[in-house]
Amino acid sequence: MSRSNDEKIAEAIKHHAAGSFEQAAQAYAALLRDDPRQPEIASNLSDVLRRLGRLPEAETSARRALELRPTFADARHNLSLVLEAQGRVSEAVDEETKAWRSSPQSSIFRLRVAHLHADAAASADEDSDAALHACRAVVEAAPELPEGWCNLGSVLHRRLMLDEAQAATEQAIALRPNFLQAHKNLASILLRRGEYARGWIEHEWRLTDPDRTRFPQPRWDGSDLRGRTILVHAEQGFGDAIHFARYLPMIKQRGAGRIILACRAPLKSLLSRVEGVDEIVTVGEAIPPCDCHLPLMSAPLVFQTGAQTIPARVPYLRLDEAKVRRWRDRVTSIGGGRKIGLAWTGNPKPDPNRTIPGELLAPLARVKDARWISLQVDARRNLPPASLEMIDWTNELHDFDDTAALVASLDRVISIETVTAHLAGAIARPTWTLLPHFSGWRWLHEREDSPWYPTMRLFRQSRPRDWPAVIERVANELASV
Repeated sequence: MSRSNDEKIAEAIKHHAAGSFEQAAQAYAALLRDDPRQPEIASNLSDVLRRLGRLPEAETSARRALELRPTFADARHNLSLVLEAQGRVSEAVDEETKAWRSSPQSSIFRLRVAHLHADAAASADEDSDAALHACRAVVEAAPELPEGWCNLGSVLHRRLMLDEAQAATEQAIALRPNFLQAHKNLASILLRRGEYARGWIEHEWRLTDPDRTRFPQPRWDGSDLRGRTILVHAEQGFGDAIHFARYLPMIKQRGAGRIILACRAPLKSLLSRVEGVDEIVTVGEAIPPCDCHLPLMSAPLVFQTGAQTIPARVPYLRLDEAKVRRWRDRVTSIGGGRKIGLAWTGNPKPDPNRTIPGELLAPLARVKDARWISLQVDARRNLPPASLEMIDWTNELHDFDDTAALVASLDRVISIETVTAHLAGAIARPTWTLLPHFSGWRWLHEREDSPWYPTMRLFRQSRPRDWPAVIERVANELASV
């Protein structure tokens, strides 16, 4: 006895709900072969095909559902998800907005519009005016949703509207006290404002992320270590590890018998000579026995770092003097002129705004008495103009110990907001750091100096993506010093 159409639909939906997407896809496809004029089935098929990674087919199925029912909000939502998965963010925003307009009572559609706009603003794919408008519309329509307030706070923060950003983010936390992303956002806002007492506390919320490595040893609370062994583990990027390595001697002064530092391999040689470090291990190596542990970026909270107590004595990195001598001889061999190291590309994955297109560096070529030395490893995809006559020894830089020795041999470093800037600042080289309009919190707000690095000067974009103005200013300033 053949099954009814309703039974076939129920079976397909059962597979879908259970996460058996391959079986669900086969069942939905069979239903459409029997009767192709079923918009709900076509929309459901789009969803499971997207989950299976079959994105072109998923897009076709979602569009088929909309041909059958142009006002079908769920199908338009599924189409938006497929477009986003293909990297077509602007189109995804348009489709989700249409879904919301078709079903204005849906909190799912409202929130997704705000999320898409916030993500697009963060990646500079969309104008942040549109993002701000969308996020404000969400909180006006559904003020009870903490996600809406969090998204609004994120967009306001990127526009450096700090008072409003903080208020929106705090509202998200008031609605959901354990909202991890909102707490992380609030930490960035507070630290950018130099409100360290509260900012470091909020910064601790990063440790509740479920993806973090856990340690069985108790966490150090700042009390006298009384000769015990402490594991200090670096976290996040290379620049963060170098930035906060300044706290290692202070931990030693609290009575540590031994400090074991865990870091990523390219930092091992460089950080092994930091005062106070007794042993160093890298990711993947066995952790030696220890009595307690501390995430390195929690050290400012332990030491109650405030605006007036930032440990800013530089240099705090000790270099391999033999390498420094070799690089100094190499740099001297190229003749006269100021030797200026240049890094213009950060990690584009977290923030594409931290990359300067190579051709925009052309104004630097007019600076007289300058010899340009590349500090940009793997610049093949973003080369500076030939007029800079860049000297490139980066194929000889195997880790940050090598880079530090070269940097120590230069007269000045000019760097995008990346690890090179931290490295130059930590060894007390004259450093000019080029910042996007929305930069990391450690550079504070509307300052041209850094309390963390006394030999550093900051050059900020006055508006988003305006690198030409920054480079022009740098070229003019170099000509006058």
